[in-house]
Amino acid sequence: MKTFINEDAIVVRVLNPITVWQKSWCGIIPYGLTVQVTDTQFNPKQGEVIDVNDGGSSPQVEQLNNAITNAAGSADIFMDFTDAAQESTVVLDVSVEASSASDSQDLDENAEIVVYIIDATYTASARFAAAADGVINDEVFDSQDLVIIVSLLNSSQGLSSSDIITLYWGEHVIHGPTLVDNQYATFDLTGREELFQNGTYKYGVTVVDVAGNVSFSDIGVIVVQRNNAAGSNPYLIGVDIPAADANNGYINKVMNDYALVIVEFDTKSTVYNADGEEVAEPFKNATSGTFIAAGYNTNGAVIVTNSFDLSPYIGANYTDDFSINMNDVNHSFFNTIGIGRATFSYNLSIDGVNYSVKKDEIRTYNVNVLGP
Repeated sequence: MKTFINEDAIVVRVLNPITVWQKSWCGIIPYGLTVQVTDTQFNPKQGEVIDVNDGGSSPQVEQLNNAITNAAGSADIFMDFTDAAQESTVVLDVSVEASSASDSQDLDENAEIVVYIIDATYTASARFAAAADGVINDEVFDSQDLVIIVSLLNSSQGLSSSDIITLYWGEHVIHGPTLVDNQYATFDLTGREELFQNGTYKYGVTVVDVAGNVSFSDIGVIVVQRNNAAGSNPYLIGVDIPAADANNGYINKVMNDYALVIVEFDTKSTVYNADGEEVAEPFKNATSGTFIAAGYNTNGAVIVTNSFDLSPYIGANYTDDFSINMNDVNHSFFNTIGIGRATFSYNLSIDGVNYSVKKDEIRTYNVNVLGP
């Protein structure tokens, strides 16, 4: 962890940055940084914009995403190292646009991260048994455990609970696998709609031991080809939970106990497909629809999923801007999670074609219903 405090008393911590990256991953697997922003009392700062650049040095690198801190003050940043040569050094400057400061200017101090580009050293393994033929379709997604198994190659000691194991999956960074008997670790991706939108995904795993030694896996490739659920035609507008929006993105004990978690649907905004053509009145023209809620524990594992029929609100029963109480979906949904997070999405079938929520609008909220 690398920490610095600027003159406005804003604390920026770069969490466990990897200091080497292998050349064969450059331009294929984005380099990932996790940054957390707090005040000096370690209260998270939400909505801060994280900017990472090379400071004009060579090789040039590019930040791939617009990184804004979440309710925990954290954000994942993805960097393109395409132009980085083997045995070169990449120097990254991390800065924060202090939206919480009165002048809303970039901070004067940067956190500098030095990354060395090394030759390929595949000393870890990431095995995805469900994608043996490289394709995830509806049958595989709905019926199989989507688990990636991580192990070390040619290691007599195996994995340790002190190892930092990270899965890079397309544009996602996934932390915190389940360690099993120090021999292997598992990332359970079952039911995670946001990871299985239609498209091609390249993935890999890093294992960092307590001494900072890094093991890389080979690069895996899978193709998602789904016709049902949230993996097809992602054009729809996401839902909102106003109570959680007003609570820094958290669903808490009071909201859960008093059934205040209301999911609102926007039925009036215009929807466009990939060709820029309008999808006319999707809720009014839908013949069927399903609301989908998934809950995750603090390790990112799916522990509860629920679906809810939208037929009473769409098609012949169309209702403007309707809402659903999560208590009616599953009154114990959030109790099952306890502390973790939940995602909310839906799909509609129109003229035999399935439509789903746009990937960047699948809503995720933090959950803590255990209370003090």
